[in-house]
Amino acid sequence: MDLKSIKPVYLAIVAVLIIGIAAVLIWVGFVQHAPSEEANNGAPQPWEVTYLGVINAQVTGDERQEHLNAFIEHNAGVKDACEIMYFYDYHCSACLRLAPWLNAFRERYPEVLITSYEVHETESRVRLEAAKVDYGISSPSVPIIFICGSVVEGVEAIENVFEPMALSVYNLPIRNE
Repeated sequence: MDLKSIKPVYLAIVAVLIIGIAAVLIWVGFVQHAPSEEANNGAPQPWEVTYLGVINAQVTGDERQEHLNAFIEHNAGVKDACEIMYFYDYHCSACLRLAPWLNAFRERYPEVLITSYEVHETESRVRLEAAKVDYGISSPSVPIIFICGSVVEGVEAIENVFEPMALSVYNLPIRNE
């Protein structure tokens, strides 16, 4: 048998094997990262399907309103399948300025579950690192709230958009103080 006739057959077999392995890896990756539908009564979990981005002081006006509208459209009523995580630092002046507003929000809406994490505690650092990966952000700054595929960062942004976001998740009307 001639070496030249074996080489094309060998290359074809290797190419088929590589394509097959790649297809299996892609399929396995898709299956492992597909959103769980069980946690939301058979419906896909919107925050895993659509990442809506970061709202902070640099996101203003129409862009902020578009983000808020998209958030409400994707997340209305998903309270049972959406965790709201608030990260803060006891020594952070912005966090201290936000505290009275957040406390008043919690008093007006006790049914809205917000899990708070102080960033110097070990468990909190682990949760923040996981949230950074899940939400695709590299260097978040406190105060920051992760909510159903969106990130709200900074006092001004939290005070202006978090309330309608949280109320849409819980299907609650705005309550006066």
